[in-house]
Amino acid sequence: SSCSGDRLDCEELSLKSTLHLVIVELDGTKDTTVILQRLTKCYPVPDDDAQRGVHELLGAINQRIVRAAMAALDCGDMAALGALMDEAQEHFDRLATPLCPSQLTAPNLHRVLRHEPLRKHIF
Repeated sequence: SSCSGDRLDCEELSLKSTLHLVIVELDGTKDTTVILQRLTKCYPVPDDDAQRGVHELLGAINQRIVRAAMAALDCGDMAALGALMDEAQEHFDRLATPLCPSQLTAPNLHRVLRHEPLRKHIF
């Protein structure tokens, strides 16, 4: 899929394997307005390294991960999809969190992802 201004192109995917999703309420609080204000300041032209990192994250890194995730889904490789989700979170932590650490630090999420009894179910 691609987005340019008011235009959004989407592509339907067919799964070659069963995909199990678990949606968890992390009981955290975030101020979306503050997050969006910080992100908006990054565009159209970044002013510093932190803002350039957000451009990289939401641009080239995101495009590469989405393409790889589409390929993993097409092949039915759910482990690869899970690894890509982990990779995406690592990039987010490194490049987006510094922009607004008070809102984008995610201790509850990371606690769940590190919870040993769940690890065998998390790709």
